[in-house]
Amino acid sequence: MASNAETTPDAEASKWFKLAIIGTLLYVGAVFAFVLTAPVGYEAEAADAQEHNEVHEHGQPD
Repeated sequence: MASNAETTPDAEASKWFKLAIIGTLLYVGAVFAFVLTAPVGYEAEAADAQEHNEVHEHGQPD
């Protein structure tokens, strides 16, 4: 991903490091959002039961 402008190896490394940090923060943010919004305890059991009932309503075997 080199451009026509002359860049130093330090500048190129700095650019890729910043890009890697941004990507890591986006990934970690997505994981935290998924974990924090996941149903737990009785909510999870209710969601599983509802999903199980929906499968039987559509005539699909267990």
